[in-house]
Amino acid sequence: MFVDVNVEGGATSLKLGAIIPNENYVGIGNDVLQFLNPDGSQDFVAMYLGAGLGWYSGVKGFVDSYGIDIGTGFIANTDSLDVEYCIAGEVSTAEIEVSVSQGIAFIGNALPVTITLGEIIPSDNISPFGTDVIQFLKPDGSQDFVAMYLGAGLGWYSGTKGFVNGEELKPGEFAYAVIETEEGVTFTLPELVIAD
Repeated sequence: MFVDVNVEGGATSLKLGAIIPNENYVGIGNDVLQFLNPDGSQDFVAMYLGAGLGWYSGVKGFVDSYGIDIGTGFIANTDSLDVEYCIAGEVSTAEIEVSVSQGIAFIGNALPVTITLGEIIPSDNISPFGTDVIQFLKPDGSQDFVAMYLGAGLGWYSGTKGFVNGEELKPGEFAYAVIETEEGVTFTLPELVIAD
């Protein structure tokens, strides 16, 4: 949900070069960012070669100018301890649409505030009753619960927890969307409301 700062006409993406790892990052193959295609296959892997060189992909070359569009992201695979990434960008305050192709994808909260599952609204083509679901995991990676969307009047329901519209996604947390609908499903995340 981050975009480049002060782009005339509005920004729709963040350049990869605006993401800088801390001093604990090991740049030759141990700590990488993975970018996926909409179908879940790997597009490319990037490693940070330092302030003078930036991000590099064995497939695409230097990729600092690669745009990470609003509603998309990457997977950080880090073997090193205590790696952190500084992202120099602005948070979009508009609603964000995240399109999920048939298969499995992350839906994450990149806002600086907690959102609830009830604030994540799927497109009308979502299949209810168990074929298109959201999965939440426990910190140890085991499954916490699965939720299906029962419509605008009811929201999200879990067979083990009942209605789960109030379940929270804190900043930086994510859930898995498991989609069987052939054309995929689009999820709308809420706009960022800034209190006075």
